[in-house]
Amino acid sequence: MVTRKRYNNIVSTRADLIRVGISLMNGLLHLSQQQLDILVMGIDLSNGDKVFTKVDRSLILSRLDISRPNLNNYIKSLKDKGLIEKNGDGYLLDSRLPLTGGLVDSLELTFNVEIEGEQG
Repeated sequence: MVTRKRYNNIVSTRADLIRVGISLMNGLLHLSQQQLDILVMGIDLSNGDKVFTKVDRSLILSRLDISRPNLNNYIKSLKDKGLIEKNGDGYLLDSRLPLTGGLVDSLELTFNVEIEGEQG
């Protein structure tokens, strides 16, 4: 048996849209609140290509009022989780994350969860 539920949510900013998408996936990602905040801000500041460039990191430091070493530790933790990959002066997002294709104004996520060994 397959159960389908649909929930609609309206947000006012791109950052809110990113936060909703990442928050919905956070049960699988296991991000701390600070990791989530930094990832959301990194995606929001990006042009869809690279995240956490030198300019992005400076903006994040000032907006979140954290030290550079702490930001570097959070970025490393996101890299260790496989969510970002080093590329030149910034990082590329894992393609499984929502909103990795540039500027969008809508997001639809589909979760398929099955019990191992059973088919519905």
